[in-house]
Amino acid sequence: MKNSKKCPKCNGHEIYTNEDQMKQGERSGLHIGGIRRFLIASYVCVTCGFIEEYIVKEDLENQKKLDKLKSKWKLHS
Repeated sequence: MKNSKKCPKCNGHEIYTNEDQMKQGERSGLHIGGIRRFLIASYVCVTCGFIEEYIVKEDLENQKKLDKLKSKWKLHS
């Protein structure tokens, strides 16, 4: 949805995001221990309700945060 601007579930095109808005509230971040967290951008299809979430680019480029996540989480295989 983020790149295609189309819902993968229903092919709807009415997608809304909070990507450029102030991040607050319980669904705005992914906590990985202590006060460290990744900010999350959400994309919602208002036709069917499907949601996709992505870590914001700035946090993906933060090696300390990535290392913390890798030490706390298990690699999906």
